[in-house]
Amino acid sequence: MIPGVLGQAVDHYNACSTTTQPQFAVQTALALGSVICGRYWVSDHGNYTSLQLANLGPTGCGKEYAETFIGNALKEAGLDLSGPRGYASEAAVMGQLECQPRHIAVVDEFGMLMNSTQSGGSTNLRDARKILMSATTKLGTRISPQSYSIRGQSREQIEAMRSARVERPAITLLGLSTASTFFEALSHRDVDSGFLNRILVVYSDLPFRVEEPRVWRPIPTRLKRWMRNKGTAPDDMIGDPGREDPLDVCEPTVVKFTAAALERLQEMKATQVEWRNHLREQELDGQWSRAVELAMRIALIVALSLDERTGDREGHTYQIDAPELNWAWDYVKFYTRRMVEHVTSELGGSALIKITDHLAEMIAETEGKGITMSQMCRRYAPFDKLSERERKEVIERLASVHQIAAAAPVNPKGGRPTKVYVEEKYISARKSQR
Repeated sequence: MIPGVLGQAVDHYNACSTTTQPQFAVQTALALGSVICGRYWVSDHGNYTSLQLANLGPTGCGKEYAETFIGNALKEAGLDLSGPRGYASEAAVMGQLECQPRHIAVVDEFGMLMNSTQSGGSTNLRDARKILMSATTKLGTRISPQSYSIRGQSREQIEAMRSARVERPAITLLGLSTASTFFEALSHRDVDSGFLNRILVVYSDLPFRVEEPRVWRPIPTRLKRWMRNKGTAPDDMIGDPGREDPLDVCEPTVVKFTAAALERLQEMKATQVEWRNHLREQELDGQWSRAVELAMRIALIVALSLDERTGDREGHTYQIDAPELNWAWDYVKFYTRRMVEHVTSELGGSALIKITDHLAEMIAETEGKGITMSQMCRRYAPFDKLSERERKEVIERLASVHQIAAAAPVNPKGGRPTKVYVEEKYISARKSQR
């Protein structure tokens, strides 16, 4: 249960949801707190509240209710923060931010976004994923799109592209997916790129059961009052929030860590380092690299959940104490451990990594000659025994970790040349020899 007012959101979710899913209730309440407090609240360590979350469960488990709950709650509180159900491209992300610098996107079939990272996936979806990754690290600064060629563009189009930027972007992302779809789309590239460690994943495997009929009821007045107070800009406390400006934004209200919280924070960092070192050999240490940062963001949400003061914020002191930080750390630590277990199981853990490393050594020993896929299979039995999906995973890791790519042979002997895998540093030299 989340301490404070957001605990009431958890209770309301459980009371109205057609399916009992207490883990999803807590995760959804955190998503609600993330978007409510986004952009206008910050810790004295520079932490904002925007989170990227995912709820995984089997078909029919009730994970889609999160969208209903968040949409209804925001509507009843009079806050126009409901965003799209997904992003088709980088331009779609930027366009939404220009209209709604602070919003929540509840993305059904989240595995589709994960699939965009695979070879042959949609370029537009990959670009959307990249800018979403970037947005999580630019909460206190400015985000701009990539620059494209202006050839053939009108003056209006050029001006629109050059002026496309948003100060303090605040996207809360809540992905919904079956576990099988999510993990099938997952690859070591997602781990290596840092995409996966930005997402706090909750996986529910509760058994199905006969449920009592439940219907939506208006959210409690206490929760609605808190949402309007914490979700309104400091310089607009008496009126409706209205449309937020992408560039003209007031300074956020600062929430300070207490001395006890700072002491606890150092202990958390030590634990994070311990777990990173423990998982370094498996190359999964990156999964813990953002754990403390996520906990600090959630601690800020919890601290604000405990604060029900209304009216002008000037002259008030806001703080994050050790209990709020402890709750957030326990939450992040539990689900990060579970995610590491799933990643290890689903991606073959160290086995695929060792196979990749061994092949990389074999390829390096050829000093630029490279080896073919069939040669890999003949010379290294563990690779030959892999499934097609696992082989694809190894090839992707050869590219992302060892900079090894497919290239045409130097002296093909007629017919269609068989590609060889070679270190990228030799590829340009090979082209000049053909």
